[in-house]
Amino acid sequence: MRPRSTTARRFGRPCRQRERPAWGLVRRANGSMCRPHARRAVTRAAFASRSRRGGRVNAYAPHDLLRVDPGILAADAPDWARSSLERAPWVVVRRACEGSTIPVGIRGAARGERYAARMLVSQIRCSLTPYVLQARVAATARPIDRAGLLLRAAATRAGLQLGFVGSYGFELASGARTTHDDSDLDAIVAAAPRVRMVAFAQTCELIATVTGVRLDIEVLLSSGGAALHEVAGSNPTILVKTQAGPVLLPCPA
Repeated sequence: MRPRSTTARRFGRPCRQRERPAWGLVRRANGSMCRPHARRAVTRAAFASRSRRGGRVNAYAPHDLLRVDPGILAADAPDWARSSLERAPWVVVRRACEGSTIPVGIRGAARGERYAARMLVSQIRCSLTPYVLQARVAATARPIDRAGLLLRAAATRAGLQLGFVGSYGFELASGARTTHDDSDLDAIVAAAPRVRMVAFAQTCELIATVTGVRLDIEVLLSSGGAALHEVAGSNPTILVKTQAGPVLLPCPA
């Protein structure tokens, strides 16, 4: 049998076929073969430590969920807080970070069990923003999950950036059941033109009526956070939660 030629035709002209490298190998510039180096994963905690200037942390925002080591609490922390971290080692960023530590909150099993603490970036294993939790909403028979799916679809149609916070957001991040039949569905949306916010607010009212779940949605403005029903309302001023406390500000257009 005639051996197959290594010459092929491309656009009518003969050309030499290049030898294909074995699977998993790459060709160096000098023609030799080698295995590619594994790309080192950089966690958000490592990125935050690199982005600090003067000991200040700027990589985490309020409502972000952080996975931590259960043993980070001080000796004077309540027993329920330790038990909570052992069951679900997640904390939530309480407010904008100032200085070299991050203000976080720990959730307990009871509604009144909330513990404030501060932690270092080096104590964080990983982090999740409220916006990435959309992908974790499951199609179940629970009313709060039905409301979450409908709310996600409504935000997508309106072109709004939606994130889940509160008990529901904590449940989506940690996998620990923290909501019940009477729980509210807390969410945040990035600010958008008012006409879109009005339409989205009307859709949210329908979702609450259909599912029987109360929706508590906060709009993130440059000055702070405001309730969706106020941003979409007819009042010229709205109540905005700022770092200095609640203030009345003109309603954005």
